[in-house]
Amino acid sequence: MQRFEPFLATLEMVTPVILRASLTLDAILIGENALYVGDAAAIRDVPLAKRNGVPLASQAYLDAVDMITVHKAVTMRQTEASRMPLHAIALGRRASFSGEAYKNTLNTYEGVSVRRIVFAGVGDPDAIRDVLEDVRCIGTRRADGFGMISSCTVEPFDADPARWGLVDPEGEPMRPVPLAMWAELGGTRSPVIQAVRARPFYWDVRNPAEACAVPPDMDAVRLIRMLEAAA
Repeated sequence: MQRFEPFLATLEMVTPVILRASLTLDAILIGENALYVGDAAAIRDVPLAKRNGVPLASQAYLDAVDMITVHKAVTMRQTEASRMPLHAIALGRRASFSGEAYKNTLNTYEGVSVRRIVFAGVGDPDAIRDVLEDVRCIGTRRADGFGMISSCTVEPFDADPARWGLVDPEGEPMRPVPLAMWAELGGTRSPVIQAVRARPFYWDVRNPAEACAVPPDMDAVRLIRMLEAAA
């Protein structure tokens, strides 16, 4: 039987991580489990507490060293439409257009060199550790070795199980939290607000974005100092 309690999860990192958007712990756990049990079961069985469908699991807090820029050259196949002149597409024509079927593209990514990444949440620490130990890399360009993890720890933490993973000790959001829920939690009255998806799956366009209180930063050192001061 799963036991849900507040915890801190720490990932020790080997290589820089590339994050296109805010990365939450539940996204990692669900993504890993979906490889084995499918999408629906991965959400249902994720070992995290939820509040109105929002997992009590924070975004990634980065113990950052430096920012980096990554360039990746790729060769992409062009569709017929992509090789047609814009005026022909606008007129609805199916005109042929001579050109190469493939083209080289240089993609640019902004990454962060990090020592460790910290997550907070409420769930089953042992079950979460079991999943994280199978995760080799996180973030974008994982197949190229970015976001590589050397080890992880998941330890119980003394915090309010109704709020931990959603609200930090200073009253700021630890992940995107819908505004109605934010008012119930009694967080800061002037949070940063963005329209984002608050519940998984975050990549699913059928999952509507909503106005959410979002974290002001991703600084793990600030988070750790705040926790030490609150202890």
